[in-house]
Amino acid sequence: MARRPSGVALGYLASVVGAGFASGQEVATFFTLRPASGPALAAATLTLALGGRLIVRLAAAAGAGSLEELLASRSRRLAAWIGPAWLGYLWVVLAAMLAGSAALLGQHRLPGRPGSALFGLLVALTVARGVEAVDRLYRWLVPAKIGALAALAALAWLGSPPQEALLSPDAPSPFETFRSLLLGAAFGGYNVLLSAGLLLPGARPRERGRESAAAALGGLLAGLMAALVDAALRRAGPGVLAYPVPMERLAAAHGAWASALYSALLLAAIYTTSVAVTLPLAGGRRSLPAAAAAVAVAWLVAQVGFVPLVRVVYPLMGALALALLAWLGLGGRRRR
Repeated sequence: MARRPSGVALGYLASVVGAGFASGQEVATFFTLRPASGPALAAATLTLALGGRLIVRLAAAAGAGSLEELLASRSRRLAAWIGPAWLGYLWVVLAAMLAGSAALLGQHRLPGRPGSALFGLLVALTVARGVEAVDRLYRWLVPAKIGALAALAALAWLGSPPQEALLSPDAPSPFETFRSLLLGAAFGGYNVLLSAGLLLPGARPRERGRESAAAALGGLLAGLMAALVDAALRRAGPGVLAYPVPMERLAAAHGAWASALYSALLLAAIYTTSVAVTLPLAGGRRSLPAAAAAVAVAWLVAQVGFVPLVRVVYPLMGALALALLAWLGLGGRRRR
């Protein structure tokens, strides 16, 4: 069945605006807490747009339906190495999701560690029983999550006076600007690769022009969402950024009902993301022992904490993803 370009663009946007993005912590790490967030946002938007366009065009030309197949068409040795590395990255993502659930529960004065353990058990049971219902939940959740995030960020930016400045009013140094540019590009890089499972299946040679343009549009929209959330967090000030899940605090400013509603949407996003990454970690099988083992390992890693995982591990993974995209863009040698 042919893909619609609009579906490619919106699907890419939905993939980037995941649970970590919607929490606000991811945007704060890569942009809001940087002295040169403008250049960082520009670098991220360009990487999202051009990176998405690049891998769609390369996949269509190679007839590749997955990132592994695309890499194998360029270098079999790299493809063999990237498999285990990709599983390691999925484990980090799952650990961040479990840590995020603990942080969100903690902000509501609920027990975070036991709550995240029960949450992980629910994820393992879902994988063992089948993910069909989660697919239906995800299709409903995507517009609700993006709409709620955009509305909340817009209200926070338009409806409240600016708070205390986050950083020094002095102009950032050239080194700080360069570092912010690299972080922004790293944000784009790992989101491009994380979205490959959505962008690549069905990429067709005859439609690669339209589909790659749609991917670029999706990247631009994701960059605009990041800029909107960054503006809202900057306007809210350092008090909100002291929390692991700052967007929940922005919601709480509109009442307990708004906090509860946004937290429910965020937990649903964490749940769907956790199920999606646990399935390959369990070997793609409906096996409770395999899924429970994958979740248990991730839960142990999650004890590091949501903020350290996002602020330390995500930029490192982004740098590796950016290097891989650069290698693809420069035309890594084709080896059969």
